[in-house]
Amino acid sequence: MSVLRRAGVFAIFAVCWGWLGISGARAGQVFLNGLAVGGGDIDVNVLSFQERKFSTTVRQEYDFSCGSAALATLLTFTYHRPSTESGVFTSMFVNGDQPVIEKQGFSLLDMKNYLSRIGLPSGGFKASLAKLAEIRMPAIVLINEHGFRHFVVIRGIQDGQVLLADPAIGLRTESAHDFQQQWSGIFLIILANVQAAQASFNGERDWSGEPGAPLDLSRFAVNLSTLQQVMLPNPYKF
Repeated sequence: MSVLRRAGVFAIFAVCWGWLGISGARAGQVFLNGLAVGGGDIDVNVLSFQERKFSTTVRQEYDFSCGSAALATLLTFTYHRPSTESGVFTSMFVNGDQPVIEKQGFSLLDMKNYLSRIGLPSGGFKASLAKLAEIRMPAIVLINEHGFRHFVVIRGIQDGQVLLADPAIGLRTESAHDFQQQWSGIFLIILANVQAAQASFNGERDWSGEPGAPLDLSRFAVNLSTLQQVMLPNPYKF
C-alpha cells in the first residue's frame, strides 16, 4: 500500500536516537548516568516513536489484512474486548463468501456480520465528517489513497484534523480536507456501549505527541435517527 512508503520515516528517527547517544541501551530503556541521589543509574522505561504510534492500533501483518486489523483495533481499544488480527481474519474468512474474499478482500459487510456473531449490533451509515464529529464515536472507514483502498479507524476529529488509527503505520493525523477527498462518507459503527465509545473519542492518549491538544468537549447524545443508514454492498470491499 502507498502508506507503507512512509515507513522510511522510522529509519530517520532511528538515526536520530543514535546521535543522542541512546543506541547502547536496550530497547525500551534509557540510562541517565549520575542523576540518582547519591550517584548511580536511573532505569527509565520508554516507548519508541514507532511503539507510541501503535499504542492504540493493532498492526496489520499482511497487505490484505487491514480490514481485520482495523476491526481488532476498534474492539480492543474502544470496547475493551481484546481481539487479534488473526482471530478476526479467520472468523470473517470461514464465515464469509470465500471466493469473493479471496479475490477482493474483506468488506464492511463482513465486519458487520462478524460483530453480529459476537453479539454486538452495528450499522453502516452515510454522513458528513461534521456529523461524525458530533456523535463522537470511533468508526471504521474505507479510504482511497492514490488508488489504494485501505481500512482505517477514525479515533478523533478536532481543529480541522482527523486522527486515524492506521493498521499499516499506526496513529496519524490528516487534514479534514485531504481526508474527505479519500472517503466516500460511509462508516461502520458499533451500536452498543455508546458511553465507552464516546469516552475514547479524541482521547488524550491518542492525541499525545500529535500537533495540538484534545479539546475538553462535552459529550453529545447519539441520535441515530439523524444518520442515514445504508446497506454495505460489495463495492465497499478493500
